[in-house]
Amino acid sequence: MKPKADSCACHDPAHAHSPGLGPVAKLEWASRVCRERGLRRTPARERVLQFLARQERPATLASISGDRAIAAACDPATVFRILQKLEEIGVARRIWLHERAPYYVLLAPHDHRDYVFCTGCGRLEETLLECPVRELEKEVVARLGYAEVYHELGFYGLCPECQRKPKQGLRIKSR
Repeated sequence: MKPKADSCACHDPAHAHSPGLGPVAKLEWASRVCRERGLRRTPARERVLQFLARQERPATLASISGDRAIAAACDPATVFRILQKLEEIGVARRIWLHERAPYYVLLAPHDHRDYVFCTGCGRLEETLLECPVRELEKEVVARLGYAEVYHELGFYGLCPECQRKPKQGLRIKSR
């Protein structure tokens, strides 16, 4: 299955629904939403947004706060507060992966992605599959009247490299 770029379930006319947003468009979108939601522009927030807009994959708090430009502007606690606020206003998404540290990603329009997480080594990989839950989102909107509906869909398993390794250590169980 190929990724589908034109099936956003949101009904927000403010979203600029255009497939394949690049880093510049993601940053412009995130900055605009922050302004619209009343967040003042700060150097630290701008650097966090710039970092997230450039990422192809979700990033941990440690990788975000460890970026040189961000570390020069603020400490990890400030980065955490910025990420919390971005999540609260719908600009960022926190992805929880069992007992591991959360990952963060921008929630730019048409940039929904689902991931598979290796319970052996912690590798996180985008599925690149058409999301099977989009139609259910639309049904929740239509039948139940909810707005701004989104979902979290994650898969867990052993990556090909971990399957080749001898079984050792503690693995995270999902059941």
